[in-house]
Amino acid sequence: MAVDAAGVTLFFLACRLVDDPDDGLCPTWSGLDGVGRGWAYEHFSANERDILEITAIEDTTIIVEGNYWIDSYTCDEDGAWLVSRREDNDGAVAWTTYDPPALVMPRHVAVGDAWTTEWVSRRVDDTGIDELRSTATQFEVLREAETWVPAGSWSTLEIGLRRDDGTTDVQYWARDVGLVLTEDVQLWKFAE
Repeated sequence: MAVDAAGVTLFFLACRLVDDPDDGLCPTWSGLDGVGRGWAYEHFSANERDILEITAIEDTTIIVEGNYWIDSYTCDEDGAWLVSRREDNDGAVAWTTYDPPALVMPRHVAVGDAWTTEWVSRRVDDTGIDELRSTATQFEVLREAETWVPAGSWSTLEIGLRRDDGTTDVQYWARDVGLVLTEDVQLWKFAE
């Protein structure tokens, strides 16, 4: 199953999986630790790379810029939340808002935990198209695993997910790094 840029960004920032107290702004496994931190993902199914970088952190808002989008996240005692996205793809501009913000990942997660996230997004583009979309995704932390990708090797948590459209994926997340590997993308560069 292919993971599009939105999926990569959404789930990349989603996950700071911890089973111990976390004093940081966001859950530790999301990697949302500082301005300038960056990730580059390579797609298996296409000759594409997604480049992501934290460009600003103001109060509880984290701004992450991608190839042609800017995502806004917030974190609190419950976890990490997706607030909005602005896309600018060769001059075609669209804005997506999540009302309420989409819970991407609870703050505290351990092997065996399972949860469901649900959100409604509204996407409006510069041509006037206005779309509402409701999404639900079930997650389960399956096990701990050692994961090797071009960017390095890490101890990770393997997370299975099932979307409401019936598609599934398996993702691997590393503490203080974030998303390392899915069925369609791998981390090929990581910069702190």
